[in-house]
Amino acid sequence: MKETWTSMAKVSGAKSNLILHGFSDAYVWVAAQALSSGQFKRSIEIDLKKLALTLVALEEIRTAHDVELSDDPSQELLTLIARARKEEDTIVYGSFYPFTHGGN
Repeated sequence: MKETWTSMAKVSGAKSNLILHGFSDAYVWVAAQALSSGQFKRSIEIDLKKLALTLVALEEIRTAHDVELSDDPSQELLTLIARARKEEDTIVYGSFYPFTHGGN
């Protein structure tokens, strides 16, 4: 049975990518249903490629249940979880938070 998984994804892409607003890196909360954390990661990688983005890392991979039991889940993440539960075959993204490091 599929579970709803969540993670903070670090992504990169061309500065010309409209999603990144002139930056080459961003963080974004993501939620989706999957049979395992491995399947969740593969689905995210494939979907981000369609957006001309590369998955650099997934941080804090957790089930929605674990998030809901945590002390202070963000409202953004709870909203993504609710949408992912309703839209079984959809990967749900939050806001993209661009950042710079080094020479970006």
